[in-house]
Amino acid sequence: MEVISYQTDNQSPTNLGLFNYAVSYYKSASALKKLNINDITHQNAPVEFLYVHSAELFFKSYLRLEKRVSYIKKISHDFEKLAKSCAALSLSDEEDKTIELIAIHKINSTARYIETGVKENYPTIESLEKLCQGLYDKVRIKFLENGINVR
Repeated sequence: MEVISYQTDNQSPTNLGLFNYAVSYYKSASALKKLNINDITHQNAPVEFLYVHSAELFFKSYLRLEKRVSYIKKISHDFEKLAKSCAALSLSDEEDKTIELIAIHKINSTARYIETGVKENYPTIESLEKLCQGLYDKVRIKFLENGINVR
């Protein structure tokens, strides 16, 4: 397998850059969750956004190990396609279910915009956190296997 760790143009982050951003969003979501701020009405909204964006970046960082930027740009923010393109990560049934709910509700897109109403059959903050932890562990191993040192 050819490892691609260089940029193909000045606008595209490297696989390591994507991974580091994914970790930053993941750790920030976890820290914000621990604060448990009770005097705001939608305390989970920013945490949800950070976890979902982190998961998307973990997928893209993994894909950048083998794929060109053009491949990832075609997928864009289609969470289901991203996950399917990363099937080699061997996700758990629980992780697959969380990904399915993210895709069904298009959370990676809708989390950026205000939506009113009751959210039914939505992934929990805990399931999003577990998904990110699992992706961190699996993608980190793939990087290390390819000789790319990560934290």
